[in-house]
Parts: sequence; C-alpha cells; structure tokens
Amino acid sequence: MSSYKITDKTLLKIRPLLRDKIFLQICLLVENCYSSKEELLSELRTILDEAEYGLRAGDIVKICKEKPSRKSILTVFSPFAMVVILFTFFLYYFSAFGEKDKLGDSFGTLNTLFSGLAFAGLIVTLFFQRKEIIQNKEELNLTRIEFKKQNNLIKDQNFEGTFFQLLRLHQEIVNSINLYNKKNSHETVGRDCFKPFYNRFVDEFKKTSGSVIREDLSNVGMSKEDANRSNDLKTIKTAYKDFHEINQAEVGHYFRNMYNILKFIHQSDVKSKTLYSNLLRAQLSAYELLLLFYNCLSDMGNEKFKPLLEEYALLKSVSRQLLIEPESHILFYDQSAFNKSVSKRLFSCG
Repeated sequence: MSSYKITDKTLLKIRPLLRDKIFLQICLLVENCYSSKEELLSELRTILDEAEYGLRAGDIVKICKEKPSRKSILTVFSPFAMVVILFTFFLYYFSAFGEKDKLGDSFGTLNTLFSGLAFAGLIVTLFFQRKEIIQNKEELNLTRIEFKKQNNLIKDQNFEGTFFQLLRLHQEIVNSINLYNKKNSHETVGRDCFKPFYNRFVDEFKKTSGSVIREDLSNVGMSKEDANRSNDLKTIKTAYKDFHEINQAEVGHYFRNMYNILKFIHQSDVKSKTLYSNLLRAQLSAYELLLLFYNCLSDMGNEKFKPLLEEYALLKSVSRQLLIEPESHILFYDQSAFNKSVSKRLFSCG
C-alpha cells in the first residue's frame, strides 16, 4: 500500500511550485506520514488558498507519494536466494552420488564460500549506505541554504513593512502640524510650517548672537578661527534651546520620530541601508533639512542624531545658501553628512 510523506527530498521538488510563505508552512510538515491521498489533501487545504489548492495540490500529492521499491527488495533478497540455491545443489549432488563421506569436507568449502559472499554483501551494503549518506547530506545542505534564503527574505520583508509604517507615521506627524496667525487669521498646515519654523530659529539666532558673551579662548591655546567656531556653536546651541522651548509641541515629536527611523535603519541587518536612508531623505523639504541641520548641532541632537546624519549623508540636499552663515556653519559637520562617498574626518564639534 502506498503512503504519502513530506521529506527533505520532496521539499526540493515542490519548492518551485509554491510561494515563499506557503513553502515555509509546508516545511513544518516534514517527516509527517499520511496513510491516504485524502488525508494529505485535507492537510494541504488548510495551508493553500482556493486558487493555489486547485493548481498545486495534485502535483504536491504526486511528488509526496511513496511506492515500495521493487529494486531494493530484489537487492536485499537475491544474495539469500543464491545461497539457498547453492546449498540445495550441493546437498542433492552428494546425496545422489553416494559421496556422503565427502559431504562434511565440502561444508568447509561452502563455509568459505558463504563467508566470502557475506563479506562481499557487507562491502556492497556499506558502499550503498555511504553513497546514500553523501546524497542525503548534499540534499540537507541544499535545504539548509534554501531555508536561510527564505529566512533572510522574511527578515527583509518584516523590515520593509515596519520601515514604511514608520514613514507613514512620520507623514501623519507632519500633516498634523499647524500654525495659526492671529493677526491675519491665516493658518499654515503640514510641511509648509517648516519655513516659518526656520525663520523663527533665525530670529532667535540673531537675538542670541547679540546677547551671548563671546569668550576669548586664545589663552587656552586655540587659534582665532577655532575660537570663533566655538563661540558660533555656543550661539547655535543657545538659540536652538530658546526656539525649542517655544515650539517643542510641534517640532519635538517630529525630530524624535525621524531619529528613531534612522536608528531603526542603522540597527537593522538589511544590506542596502543607504537605499532606505535615501527614501527617508527624499521625504524632507528644503526647510525641514535646514531645521534638521541646526537641530543636530544643538544639545538635543549633537550626541546621537548627528553621527547618524553623517553616516547616511542625510544633509546631501541641504540648501547651503540658506544657512545662516554657510561658510562657517558647514564646518560643524563632517563632509560625509553631505556626500556618502567622503570618509569621515577626525573632527568633533563638542
């Protein structure tokens, strides 16, 4: 009676017939043995959808069907049959010709012959077993490689699903931002709010620049250029702190979510991280990039967010001419923040 069994060999055969998700579910049925066609079909019906069941179920059942191997039975029993025939022949020969006294001596020869046949049978058996073990090992390796590919594919699909959910959430955060001007009753919504936000920060910078005491750092061995850069950075940090205190309800959530998206990309196992960081950058308008530029120079983004910007060149499309002081402020970032192909230099802006 034929049985139906899903083995590693059958998995390799049915792999081209199935989609990845369905194939992984069938992999869980490995080594399950089914006594009838109907039993296997019932199991497949719980896994395959209607369309795929109609197309594939018959092919899978045909592949999984196990028939008794006649060749293997003959291989096992033919040596024993030969021994029985030879033994019967020798008994008949010596009995027929009355040479019973020589029968005992002849058994020594027969023993030698049977021992030789048994040894030869053992060698043949070991040879076929070794061949089968090697074949099984190769098939298992192929199956393992296939499982690894499927596992990586599932990981990539899970990553992409989460990534695009985070992008949708980011878009919802942007759309939820609104600014209302009481003077002219004008409401600014969504991405258009970032131009007024940036203008507010510029005003804070100008106000702070006139009030912050610029330190003389020449006595600590700093050059005039480095001292001016240090004072500029201090001004940026103070100005952004004041700006954030007023506008944190709108921009705080926005930048926290963007940081988490970039960190999610950075900590993932996907190979093409640059592809996903480029997709994130493509969502940002000119004024979003400008405000991001100064956010990551402030105490709120300098330590953790800024290195990620430099790692993934998120400021590649920033409008440099719209920076407050383009020539000096651009130097607070490693050049890799603007060009991924440029290696990071050993400069820290504190």
